[in-house]
Amino acid sequence: MWFSRWRKRKPPPFDFSTLPWAEPPEEADAREEGVMLAEYSSRMVLKNRILVSVLGEGVDFDVDSFLPDARDALAALAAEMRGAAERVAQESAAAASLHGNPQDMHDYRSKDLVNLGLRERVNLAVATELEQRAADDEYLRTFITAARDDAWDDVAGAIGVRLDLERPQSAVDSNYLRTRAERMRMVRNVDLARLEIEKLDY
Repeated sequence: MWFSRWRKRKPPPFDFSTLPWAEPPEEADAREEGVMLAEYSSRMVLKNRILVSVLGEGVDFDVDSFLPDARDALAALAAEMRGAAERVAQESAAAASLHGNPQDMHDYRSKDLVNLGLRERVNLAVATELEQRAADDEYLRTFITAARDDAWDDVAGAIGVRLDLERPQSAVDSNYLRTRAERMRMVRNVDLARLEIEKLDY
């Protein structure tokens, strides 16, 4: 039957040439985005260190006392970026003599050399920028202040949630003022400790 013959027809293979060409990102834009993401990641590390020191260890906050921590956070990520650049360079060397279609997304071929080269240069540029910032005390102080503000936002949010939960009971609790100090101690020792554990897994 004509219906049976129609059902047996196979669709033609997909023509990949019909897909729109994706322009590679501009190198300057890729560097800028890489630095921005790396700085944010380092700031989160420093924010967690500030939370541990101030809330967990009872240390008074002082910008200069966190200079080593800020420097270490940036330097560690810079080393990570340099390691990534070295791995990309090795992948480029291996791909240079390989042709044809890749077997998976990590199977690089000679036609991938342009993009691999871009990745290597961007990683090196981000690493260099982080190293320069790690050596700039004026920048580090601004960086530490931003991390402190992030930490305070987390603390304020945790306290706000806790107080919202307590408000209905507190309004009718005649012992509220007497127990307020104990409530705040619980916020600090329990809620903020839990918050810090969660943030360390960021």
